[in-house]
Amino acid sequence: MIFLPCLPSVLGLDSKHQMLLTVDKEEVVFVRFCSVALALFLGLTVSAGAQVPQSAQTTTNLNMRSGPGTQHAIIGNIPKDTWLQVHGCTDPIRWCQTVFNNIPAWVSANYLHPRPIVIGQSPAPPPPPSAGPVPPADIPLFGPGFRTPEDLCRRAGESAFTNQFLGGGFDLVACPPGTDSRLFAFETGGKEVARRDGWMLFTVPQR
Repeated sequence: MIFLPCLPSVLGLDSKHQMLLTVDKEEVVFVRFCSVALALFLGLTVSAGAQVPQSAQTTTNLNMRSGPGTQHAIIGNIPKDTWLQVHGCTDPIRWCQTVFNNIPAWVSANYLHPRPIVIGQSPAPPPPPSAGPVPPADIPLFGPGFRTPEDLCRRAGESAFTNQFLGGGFDLVACPPGTDSRLFAFETGGKEVARRDGWMLFTVPQR
């Protein structure tokens, strides 16, 4: 007789689902079958990296299912905006295991945010912000946009060309070609003082 120890209880079912097998007349006793074994039987694999619990929030009222797929029975519902611990997912990541109200279940990864990932696989980085138009070398820009962080008009620093406009309680602001100079002056109370290679320089009262 060969005795195989039971799989951890987190993977097992109750005693009703234990099975007695005979192989070459030697008994293999009490092998427990579990949801992971069932997933493998269905041709699914559990993503190894997703075994580390990850936090995710539901983006809609989400069905809880007895297995990884819409063919499995609905066993409950998780309200929108609920934070969950994800304990494992199919590979590719479409269905994930979680526990809600002490009920283990599978939920669709499409309605979890952030979407669970394989640990060690970093999400794609966001694209770098656009550098915007390049000013002449003697109009050095600094800081964020002047009116908003994304504004292409920015403060100008010191150079042989700009020094004549600096000081006196004003900010010197440079705007790229195509800027509506009248609108900028109206919104900021500024005054256009020079142009260079299509770039406009404004003196704007400091706030």
